[in-house]
Amino acid sequence: MNSSKIRKAVVGDEHAIIELIKRLAEFEKALNEVTNTAENLRKDLFDEKACESIVIEYDSKIVGFALYYTSYSTWKGQCLYLEDFYVLPELRSLGLGSKLFDSV
Repeated sequence: MNSSKIRKAVVGDEHAIIELIKRLAEFEKALNEVTNTAENLRKDLFDEKACESIVIEYDSKIVGFALYYTSYSTWKGQCLYLEDFYVLPELRSLGLGSKLFDSV
C-alpha cells in the first residue's frame, strides 16, 4: 500500500533535500548554479535556523520538500517566504504537491 507522510525536516534529511534541489535546478536548466551542499544546508536548517523545511515521504522515501523562512515587513509584520517547493515529477499526479503546499 502506498502511503504519504508530511513532516518537519530533521537532521539527516539534508542529503535527500539537496538532491531534490539539484533536480529542481536541473529542470530550470541551472544545475551549474547550485553551490549549496548537504553540509551547508544542514547548518542553515538545524544550527543557524536560517530557514525551515518540511518534507513529504511516499512509501517511506522523501519525494518532495518545501523550504521557507520568515521575514519582516514594517507594513505587515512577519511574512512567510516560500523559497523552493518541489515534488518528483513522476509522483505529481498523486496529489502530493497539494498536500505539501497545504501544510506550508
